[in-house]
Parts: sequence; C-alpha cells; structure tokens
Amino acid sequence: MELFNRPHWKLSGHVIILQLLRINELLSLEIDERKRLHDALRISEERFKQVAESAGEWIWEVDTNGLYTYASPAVEKILGYKPDEIVGLMHFYDFFIPEEREEFKKAALEAFAEKVAFRGFVNSNLHKNGNRIILETSGVPSLDEQGRFIGYRGADTDITERKRAEEASKKKEEEFRAIADYTYDWESWIAPDGSLLWVNPAVEKFTGYSSEEWLCQPHPLTQVLLKEDQTFVLSLHEKGLNERLSGNDIPFRVRHKDGSIRWAAISYQPIYAAHGDFLGLRSSVRDITERKRTEELITRLGLLKERLIDVLRLSEKQKLITDEIVAIFGADFARIWLIGEGDLCEKGCIHAQPKEGPDVCRDKTRCLHLVASSGRYTHIDGKHQRVPFGCYKIGRVASREDSQFVTNDVTHDPRIHDHEWAQALGLVSFAGFRLVSREGTPHGVMALFSKQTITSIEEKLLAGLANYLSLVILADRAREALLESETKFRTLYENANDAIFLLRGDICVDCNTKTLQMFQCSREQIVGRPAYRFSPPFQPDGRDSNEKALEKIHAALAGNPQFFEWKHCLYDGTPFDAEVSLNTVELGGEMYVQAIVRDISERKRLEEELRTLSVVDELTGLCNRRGFIALSEQQLKFAERTKKSLVLLFIDFDHMKWINDTLGHQEGDTALIEIAAILRQTFRKSDIIGRIGGDEFAVLVIDTNPEAQKSIVRLRDTLDSLNSSGTRRYKLALSVGAANFAPENPSSLDELIASADTLMYEEKISKRQRMEESNEHRQR
Repeated sequence: MELFNRPHWKLSGHVIILQLLRINELLSLEIDERKRLHDALRISEERFKQVAESAGEWIWEVDTNGLYTYASPAVEKILGYKPDEIVGLMHFYDFFIPEEREEFKKAALEAFAEKVAFRGFVNSNLHKNGNRIILETSGVPSLDEQGRFIGYRGADTDITERKRAEEASKKKEEEFRAIADYTYDWESWIAPDGSLLWVNPAVEKFTGYSSEEWLCQPHPLTQVLLKEDQTFVLSLHEKGLNERLSGNDIPFRVRHKDGSIRWAAISYQPIYAAHGDFLGLRSSVRDITERKRTEELITRLGLLKERLIDVLRLSEKQKLITDEIVAIFGADFARIWLIGEGDLCEKGCIHAQPKEGPDVCRDKTRCLHLVASSGRYTHIDGKHQRVPFGCYKIGRVASREDSQFVTNDVTHDPRIHDHEWAQALGLVSFAGFRLVSREGTPHGVMALFSKQTITSIEEKLLAGLANYLSLVILADRAREALLESETKFRTLYENANDAIFLLRGDICVDCNTKTLQMFQCSREQIVGRPAYRFSPPFQPDGRDSNEKALEKIHAALAGNPQFFEWKHCLYDGTPFDAEVSLNTVELGGEMYVQAIVRDISERKRLEEELRTLSVVDELTGLCNRRGFIALSEQQLKFAERTKKSLVLLFIDFDHMKWINDTLGHQEGDTALIEIAAILRQTFRKSDIIGRIGGDEFAVLVIDTNPEAQKSIVRLRDTLDSLNSSGTRRYKLALSVGAANFAPENPSSLDELIASADTLMYEEKISKRQRMEESNEHRQR
C-alpha cells in the first residue's frame, strides 16, 4: 500500500507500534469530542424545547421542503390547531388566506431559496374557526453538524389586535383629517414651543392665504391681525401655552389678503397625548363678521327707535326712518307710502289714465301717497308719488296680495315690472313691508332697493322696524287728534268730551257731565271740595300734590295759563294720567279758574309701548340690558332710601354654544324663550328680570334674602320638572350666582353684577369638575 511505502514508515517494528498507538489515541480523542459535541447539541435542543414550550410566541421548525417538523403549544392559542395537527403541513402556505396565498407563497419561497434569515414578515392566516389572524414571522436557516441546510427555525407573533388598533387609528386620523380639512371653521394646531404644526384649508377663506402659504411663514398670525389686536391675540396664545388654559368665543379682527376686514371669534384648548404629555393648543376660529354686523344693526336700530320717541312731527320721523334705512342697511334708496285719498285722479296721475292692463287704477277713492324718500331718489313728487292698490309691487303689498315682498334677484324676478331699469342701476334686491294697525288694517308700505343682497337677519330687522313705524304713526295720529280736539272743545262745556270744572280759589264750584264720568263720582262728591281731592298724595316727580296744585292755580290766577300733565285719581283712588289746562275766566265780575282735564291713559300707554320697545329684548320679551339697568338702578335708589334689602341673581344658560352649533340657532332661540318663560314663572311680578347678554340673564329680587333663596330653589325645581318631562335632546341647565344689596352699605349695580357673575362662574366650574369626576368614575 502506498501509505506504508512512504519513507517514514520504513522503520523498525517498535516505531510502528508507537505510531499506531498514537493514531489510536487521536481517534479516541476525536470520538470523545464528537460525543461531547453531541451531548452539548442534545442539551441545547432540550433547552430550546423548554423555551419554545413556555414561550408566548409560536415557535416552529420546517424542513427543506417547507413541512413543519415542530410546532410549540402556542400555535393552538394563535391559530386554534394542536401542535401535532401542524406537523407535516407545508409551512405557512397551508394557512394563508386564499386571496393573499400566492403573493405570500412567492415571498416565502424566495426566502427559502436564498437560505437567508428574515424578520417582520407580516402575513394573514386563517384560524381554525375561520377568523383572520395577522402574524409577524421571523426565521433563521437551520444547519446540521456538517453545516448543511436542513430547513428553517422561527417564531410567529400574533399582531392582530395591534394591526386592528393601527388601522383604527389610521382610519380615525383619516376621518379627523377629512372633517378638519373640510370644516367651515379655521382649525390650527400650535406646538408647545409656539410653532404652527398644522392648519386646515379653511384658513384661506378667512385670510386669503392657503394652508401651504400659512405653514411656510414663521409668524403667520402677525401678517393678518390688525395692529390693535396683535398684542391681545398673541398674548392669548402665549398664556394658553404657558398656563395650558382654554378660551371660548374671543373676538378679534383679521385683514384678508384682498384688504377687507373680517371679524372672527377664537376658541382654543390644550391637547394632551394618551400618556398625558402636553402636545400644544388646538384653536378653532369662526367667522363672526355677520354676527358683528347684526349686533351693529341692532344697536343702530335701537338708537333710531330712541330718536323716534322724541317730539318730532310725523313727517320728520318718516324721513328720519328712510334716511337711516339707507345709512344702516346700505340701501340704494328707501321710501314710505301712506294710504290716503285719491286726490290726483283728475290732476295728471299717470295711473288714472290707462283703461287696460294689469296696472290700471281700479279704486279712485284711495291710493298710496309717497310721504318720505331717501338715497338715490329724495323727491316725493315724481311719477310714483301715487301708487294704486293692487298695482306694482308696492300696491300688492298694501292690498294684502303679498304680506311682504322680498327678493334678491330684481333683474329676473317676474314680480319686478322693469328689469332693464333695475339692471341699469345695478340693483340686486328689493324689500317691501306693509304697515298695519293693531286691528290688521293696512295704512301704508315701507320699501327699499339695494345693490346688495338682503340677509334673513336683515329681513327680520326691517320687518321689526316696519312694525315699530306702524306704532309711531298710530301714536302720532292719536296725539294729533287729541291736540286738535283740545282746541276744538276747549270752549265747550256740557257737551265737551273733556272734564271741565270751575274753581273759586282751589275749591270746585261747578263741573260738566264728562267730569262725573271721568272721575266716576256724583256732583255732590266733587262740588265744594278742593281740586286736588282727586289726586294721589304725591305726583310722579315726587312733589306733594296739594302744594303743586295750589302753585298751578295761583299761577293761572296771576294771568299765566297752565298746561301740564297730572296724575289724577278716580273717586275710589284708582290713578290715571291726565292732561290739564288752567285758564282764568271772568263770570259775573269774579275771576274763576277753568280747568280742562283730558284722560291721556291710552296715549301714555302707546308712548310707554314705544319706550318699552327700546328696552325690551325682542326674542324673549324680557328687559334687555338697557332696560334692566335703568329699572334696577331706580330700584336700588329706592331700596337705599327705604332701607330695604335686595338680591341680584346672575344666571347663565349652560350649553348654549353646543345647542347652536349642534341643533342650530333656531333651536337656541327656542331654548332662550323657554328659559325666559321659566324665569317669569319662578319670580314675582315685582322682581326685575332681564336678558343682559346672549345666554346671560339677571334678576333683581325685591325685599328679603329668604325670598331670593326660595326663588332659586323654585327655579331649580321647575328646571328639574321640565327636564324630566321634556322630549328635547338636551336638558336645560342654569348656573346662578347671587349678590346681596345691603342699604346700610350700598353697592352699585355694576358691583352687584360683577360679584354675582363671579359666583355664577365658580358654580359653573364646580359643575364641570363634578361632571369630569363622574365621567372618570364611570370609566374605571
């Protein structure tokens, strides 16, 4: 043999024996090493099995054909199969859902072919019960003792819930983005360091700048805020970030890219992550330009109504109204027609001549007279100085064919007879409102043309102005009639419609029949008695009735005729308002005072109604802020003088913003009306109730503190009863603060309101905290 022919084998037999012994020793060592390695491998395998059996993951092994050779018990929890049901099946292919099987099979086979390790292979599998299970698979190649590839060893983790949570989170984020990106409000996310993280596309509607342009600017707000609002708004953001505060409905102004100024209201709140980290502020900005314009309109109309109470002639008041319609509502021109006699039928009226057509005058006895005009046309003697009933838009409103006539498309509306004229003037809208008496009888029309659309709010305000104008006309006509009758009947006596009596000094010596009717007494009960017998102890100005009556009588006897208003009483003491004139008359050579007394209760009622309209909230019928303050300040002075205690309650309607935003402003108005009704039901007629803000009310409770406490209890009981029986989607809730007025240490009305407001706010915060604690308790 070649082995033994080698030179080193050509030795003595002793050497050969030594060499053989050495070889035998080496072979023995190799066998021992193999045994040691085999034992170590067996121990390693046993440890692997122990770990695999106790692991929460599914541990598996597959051979070179991809058939499972081992599956840990966790497979039953994950896929519903026992380990022995898995062995012999082809790796994960047998469990892939059908629609993804080929795609995942390809990926798995590529990994097998390359014999490389893989991690995080996400695949969908079918549970034994048919449910879809999402697994994350990792594997490494398995090698035998000689380093040959014998398959894969790996683990599967059930990530179904995690994936579902991720998908839900992604869907929620997509939904948020869809809502936030398409919401009408301007939404932003400000980081804790003050930088802008996100803004929705609505910012472009407010500012003219796109969200991309907005995010590119380091301090975008400073580009659009008015200078006088910058410090205020930026300090709000800084305070909100530093103190992690929220704010609601705070107004400010924005200059649009086109140069226009818009009003906005910002609300902001801190944002926290699920683990509690502060993420910044979320702000929401709402366009309140129309709301501000409406508030301005209401304020200016209130001032107009106050001016109409002044002593002006009716023609002056009518012209004032048309002037203000042009100024306040931006009308191109405004006019007022009143119903009068058909006085121009034979004097060139253009409507009296035609014999055919839809606009022929059919009633020659009356028509509409143009009495006031402002704006483009100020004259009242043009071709439309008379308009027949039932003709044109004005005549149809007056004749009740249209209760009111409003259009924002005058160039196409078939009811407008001259579209070319309207188009040439650039007119867009027309509004006409009938003026009616209390009985519903029409007595005129108020109308306007404008180059801009008339909003629904403006339409309501104009309709209210028309109603107010009707009252003004009625009151002035009544006043004119009274003044005319005063002149006409001053010299009459027995047949006069006024009470007339003669005074010798201050004693009544004679009277007419109307006097007995007016004072509801017999002749014997008035003749021979002082004139001030039929007066209360004091007049409205606080003067003693006896002293003031004697002063007036002596002035008349001195040759100074007197004409004044007086508070009289019936024989039974019932007071009424009167107008009194005193003149001297000589009878039989002796000087007497002739007193003419006219009952002006109705006129006073009309005047008071006109005044009330300026101090009454139109929605609820309660006092508005101006009316509440005026009445309350009078009551405080009286309480201080008479040493009476009062309580002022400041009441806030909870959830008003939610109702308006969720259910609409009409439902919000309905809720406010219900609150007003509850307050009337709860408090006494002597108490002063007012709506002093959008969702804020105030009540001045007269007399004692216990009565105030009883009223608060009654108020809460009424609310509870109404909420338990109601069918609305929300409950009416009020927050109340109370401030006491002590006559020995009097407070001003502003101080009482501020104090009650603070206590109300503390109650609101307390309720909110209780609600949050209750929610946390329910979530546990």
